[in-house]
Amino acid sequence: MLYVACEGESTEPDYLQYLNEQFGDGDDQGRQPFRIQPVCRRNGLTPSEVVEAAHRKAAGEDEAWALFDRDQWEDIPQAVKTAAEAGIELAFSHPSFDLWLLLHFQPFGGAQGGSSKLV
Repeated sequence: MLYVACEGESTEPDYLQYLNEQFGDGDDQGRQPFRIQPVCRRNGLTPSEVVEAAHRKAAGEDEAWALFDRDQWEDIPQAVKTAAEAGIELAFSHPSFDLWLLLHFQPFGGAQGGSSKLV
């Protein structure tokens, strides 16, 4: 079991669920089965809240990760410090995660100005 607390409320958790569905059962080539449990909240979380949520869910029993953007938050240094003290792994999401996903399936160009509406 792997807990991944996410800043976002839909795109990142949806992607993690996709990983569960596609790869979570393992395979006959030696890949071990796994289960990712997304941890999120409606209207999102700050980086410090992401770290706290990961720590609370894993409770020292399972692997825990905190996943957040690094583009707009002032509490990132505190989140990084808290994660290190609690043994929580960190991963930075792409600031335009939905664009990153879309580019797996089709070309997309032009300036978005930080907005995901076009994506």
